Amino acid sequence: MGESEKKSVSFFRLYTSIQPRLYAFILTMVHNEHDAEELLQETAVYLWEQFDQYELGTNFWAWAACVARFRVLDFHKKNRKTRPLFDNDVYRQFFEIADTVAEDNTDRHKALKTCLDKLTGNDQKLLRLRFEKSFSIQRIAQLTGRSRHGLYKTMARILNGIRECMNRTLAQWDYHL
Repeated sequence: MGESEKKSVSFFRLYTSIQPRLYAFILTMVHNEHDAEELLQETAVYLWEQFDQYELGTNFWAWAACVARFRVLDFHKKNRKTRPLFDNDVYRQFFEIADTVAEDNTDRHKALKTCLDKLTGNDQKLLRLRFEKSFSIQRIAQLTGRSRHGLYKTMARILNGIRECMNRTLAQWDYHL
């Protein structure tokens, strides 16, 4: 196997091992599947182009997440119409959390599902419109007859409630192990 093939295999193995996690990380920051997919592709291209600079054996996830983070920040600067859901401090916390999250998140996924199932029908509908259908807050406001400002507050309440529920759920599961 030549050097070029070894490079390709190494990159492919490393990238495919983090790709779903990287996509989730980006989606958390842009709140839109189409934009997240584009940013994921841009990030992958950059990582491939700069792979010679990557030092094998170091933390590939940390490098990829850093690249993705700058792509997302640049995206928010260029796309003022896609107003971030949270302020920069919240996103900074997301970035820090993502750096420390374990790769096996099956318990977290189960806890998330448990907590989503506990939401009211209206809260579930708002989340579906925002994250599954990728509707803007402006569009959701038009559909629901609510103010944008009120929707931002409601979304923050829902997301904080989910986070707190997940923390409680995971703590209970750890306690019962």
